[in-house]
Amino acid sequence: MAQQKFVEAEASFQKLLQYAPVWPGTNDSAYPINFRQIATAQMGQQQWAAARQTLLKSIALFEPQIAARERSDAEIGADLSLNYRGSQSRSYALLAVVYFREGLIQDALNTVEKAYDEVTKYNLAPQYRTEIENIGKSIADASGNVAAQKLWSQRGPAR
Repeated sequence: MAQQKFVEAEASFQKLLQYAPVWPGTNDSAYPINFRQIATAQMGQQQWAAARQTLLKSIALFEPQIAARERSDAEIGADLSLNYRGSQSRSYALLAVVYFREGLIQDALNTVEKAYDEVTKYNLAPQYRTEIENIGKSIADASGNVAAQKLWSQRGPAR
């Protein structure tokens, strides 16, 4: 993807899906992350509808993983579920970008707001918050929605 060979990147990530059930497994966080990577390649090809569906799948796949990790965290006193939530928030943020590109401005604003709610509610690592704030501010600025622009400008400057 760094070379902007999005068709080849998507094919490579699709091929990984064939092996995922064997290793690392569909219960591993790499599985929904792979779907996000596929969606990113689809976004690079401007295949917005396909990217939307792939990101929705990524988000949905994180749900049972987060629930299982939270149960495990409670038993061992770790916070590994926060990494899963952060990664899911990235998928939400990219979904907001897709909605924006599809002209679904209110859906884009609502979705990036959900991502922001997650990073603040769970006090996720700063890189997640910064990423969400930058995407939220960009969407708000491009949308022309004055209320959204004001809200996102108060949340932190784009870095």
